Amino acid sequence: GDTLLLYTDGVLEGTDREDLPFGMDRLQRLMKNAYATPEALTGALYRAISEHQDMARLNDDVTFLAVRLLDAIERAEHGSAGLESE
Repeated sequence: GDTLLLYTDGVLEGTDREDLPFGMDRLQRLMKNAYATPEALTGALYRAISEHQDMARLNDDVTFLAVRLLDAIERAEHGSAGLESE
């Protein structure tokens, strides 16, 4: 299935000690990995953001949500309406 990642600007704009932002390139590199679940994706994103910036000195909100749309086979296996989220 496809995964949709929603996030606030604080994800991309959060800076490290050298004032370099997390940025779209870093997010795209992270998204190229095949994560089996939304939980795995959001966990990896949280760890990447935490490693990039000091979470104690955030100057903007950092919010994200991953939603995965299951295909027909996965829906039948999970007995769900087709959405899985974290």
